[in-house]
Amino acid sequence: MSNSARPFFSVIITTRNRPGLFRQALESVLGQDFAEYEVIVVNDGSSSEHLQSYQDLLVHYQGKVRFCSLIQRSRGHGHSYAMNHGASIAKGKYLCFIDDDDYWIDMGYLSRLYHNIHSENKQVDLYISNQQASYCDGTPADEVIWVEDLVDKLAFYPRKSQKAYPISLGQLLRSDGFAHLNCLVFRAEYYQYIDGMDENLRYEDDRDIYYRAIDRAEYMLYDPLVMSHHNIPDKSKQANLSTSCDQMQRRVYQLRIYEKGILNSQHEELMKVCRHGKSNQLKIIAEDLRNRGNYREAVSYAWQGLVVRFSVKWLLYTLLLSFRGLFAPRVKLIVKEDGV
Repeated sequence: MSNSARPFFSVIITTRNRPGLFRQALESVLGQDFAEYEVIVVNDGSSSEHLQSYQDLLVHYQGKVRFCSLIQRSRGHGHSYAMNHGASIAKGKYLCFIDDDDYWIDMGYLSRLYHNIHSENKQVDLYISNQQASYCDGTPADEVIWVEDLVDKLAFYPRKSQKAYPISLGQLLRSDGFAHLNCLVFRAEYYQYIDGMDENLRYEDDRDIYYRAIDRAEYMLYDPLVMSHHNIPDKSKQANLSTSCDQMQRRVYQLRIYEKGILNSQHEELMKVCRHGKSNQLKIIAEDLRNRGNYREAVSYAWQGLVVRFSVKWLLYTLLLSFRGLFAPRVKLIVKEDGV
């Protein structure tokens, strides 16, 4: 591909303080058997001790990768900001994303993507694939994490032709999970149309963009093949985005995602999913506050959860909690803010 030609795909990798894992992710992209793509790496202000390692990688991959380094900040600019920055300088017709601690395992992934998108008579806004997941000790995840359950639920089994399936929002919502950002490919103009990723979120930002993307897409494809490996974050460490937030702050982010879905979704089916999610989060917060001894605040969240989604069992729990709250001392709630 000549330097002046527009690439079909832009693959955006964000990284921060993990040069070793990042190299594995990058190699999995550079190993693709497809030519019409560019790779954009956004280093989200890595700490000084890692800069030389990244500089060495920059020199090693010079000419193959576009490197962009953001200024240093104590907690970085955030996953969403870094991904959006990469998208803003991308030239490709379609945008692919990959986290630095994950990697692609299908070296024919971009070729299949290109073929499936071109074989459709309609413009593809969103392409959704599958990935496998394992814990830090290498144990494969048995539970449904993303949208892999749709293969059996919809009988969307891999075809010999490797052709993807057209899929609707209603079908996607039959999954018990949501698609990780690694598994989403956006038409570049469509990504801008839905305003990219929410830079105010530091947790489950991929759930947020997934909901917004499937809500407004006119035509989507689902690829049942596994194309990526996802490393489930080690909860005992604080070096990744999923574990860097205080637990209660995570709940606040999740509530924001569901509130946005309720207020902004165009489809009632998605609003229903978000109401269910909001109710669950309010109930989890109520139980967490109760466990901390903060009964008065727990009562407030318990009633909110009941209003969003009523159940007799939760009504009885809320009434019991309210009674105990009458005699409990007030405990100040402090939610840590995750700096941006």
